[in-house]
Amino acid sequence: MPYFNKWKFENLFSKKYLHYWLLFGILIFSAALRLWNTPLRFSLGDEPIRDAFVGLWGAKTLQFPLTGPFSSLGPFTFGPWYWYHLIFANLLIPTAYASWFVLEFLSLGFCFIMYKIGDELQGKYLGLLLAFLAAVSPGQAVSAIILTNPSLIPFYAALSFLLFILLVKKNRSSWFSFLFGIVLGIGINIHYQMSGLLILPVLLVIQRRKISLIWTIGAGLVLTFLPMLFFDLNNHWYMLRGVWFYYFFARHAIYVPNSWTIYLKSFWPAFWADPLGLPVIAGGLLMICSIAATAILAYKRKLSTPALFLFIAFCLNFLQLRYYWGERFYGYLYYLFPYIFIFTGLLFVYLFRLRFGKYICLILLLFVAFFALRTDISHIHTDTNNQKYYTLISAVESSFPDKKFIVYNCRDFPKSDPLTIVFLLAKDKKLDDNGMKLGFASDKCIASRSMTGIGDTTLMYTGAKFVDLSRFSKKELAKNGWEPLTPQTVFDSSARWWFKEQP
Repeated sequence: MPYFNKWKFENLFSKKYLHYWLLFGILIFSAALRLWNTPLRFSLGDEPIRDAFVGLWGAKTLQFPLTGPFSSLGPFTFGPWYWYHLIFANLLIPTAYASWFVLEFLSLGFCFIMYKIGDELQGKYLGLLLAFLAAVSPGQAVSAIILTNPSLIPFYAALSFLLFILLVKKNRSSWFSFLFGIVLGIGINIHYQMSGLLILPVLLVIQRRKISLIWTIGAGLVLTFLPMLFFDLNNHWYMLRGVWFYYFFARHAIYVPNSWTIYLKSFWPAFWADPLGLPVIAGGLLMICSIAATAILAYKRKLSTPALFLFIAFCLNFLQLRYYWGERFYGYLYYLFPYIFIFTGLLFVYLFRLRFGKYICLILLLFVAFFALRTDISHIHTDTNNQKYYTLISAVESSFPDKKFIVYNCRDFPKSDPLTIVFLLAKDKKLDDNGMKLGFASDKCIASRSMTGIGDTTLMYTGAKFVDLSRFSKKELAKNGWEPLTPQTVFDSSARWWFKEQP
């Protein structure tokens, strides 16, 4: 066929397409760093398993929550879009680990979007550099295996940056700015840290001088908040009251040391170093050089208009974050990651134009890659706690080879370990509401109950015991403080909590 003629096939390997092959190689390398030794590396703690069950049961029953997970700050939740991602992932990917794989996919997408950002700002070579920095970033590799809502933020932050750049560069249809509002709104719903990027539409309106942008972007934002609005309208404005209470009262209950000295000397060098896996001193030096280089490029008018506006947005976020009253935990600041990669990339652009700049850039790139990859390699081993869980489940299943189970947990015992056990049993299709009643308890719990004839301990795990509760009815178990842990009970307590509590 003429489409596959020899000339066109050979043309694919010409210099013209070299950067595409390099991008493809970077993405493959990025995927290898994130997927190596999975699922043994996936986080299996309390919150990740809870979220995985929301995704599993939501997909099985086609239930979509109106709220998301609770915030650690106060009596309010995030939006439901994080859980929507997990539900759709479980509908599309036939594995119990689907919720984690959506993180892997978005982390890989983050690398590609960073390429597009660099290409739009300064050309394909900056794009390849940003894609490489994102690919080897330990911060990105770790967020791809920890199932929690902030792990999705880098993807939506980068996508917001890309849409902002495209809107700054060229007049586009109202649908494009509407999409920009939707992406921002989904990100803010997933975690409120993305509110820091609301400065982008403000700058866009100033740059474009079009009031209509307020309505189109605003419409996209409002659309993403409709589930939470519907919840509040039917629950006495629970979320709004929770945010109000936190802002005016609860936030004053915790003192967080804050000063310009702490902010500049301690926080920012360590934070800049984190996504690149650098030592703190190196992170501080890289930060100073990157910001200085970007400022010099702006002063010499060698910075594109979108890059200049991103620099202004960063400066405003920099000032705003200084006066933030809470703890500056890195996981709550993932929305700043694209800034770090972009300005680090612009440092390379500046250095490349100096005398011997090619060699300086090569040395700096090798330096960053060395520390990043060293940290990446340290993270690809099997999680030791996970190995204990897998060993335990193997022992349970070999002890009762033809059995299915329903796990009961004593209220006196934390849910973290039992939740992981239930998830692994669900993964192996060993859960059944009418299965063998397996109790997860401590000595204190067994001794404190007025239950006689309790089954012998079958297995031990870090001070906890599996006991056979088959002889007891559900009513007896409930009376004595045992509660079933199933995907449905986890879903109901996490995503339908307001049915019971009626706030």
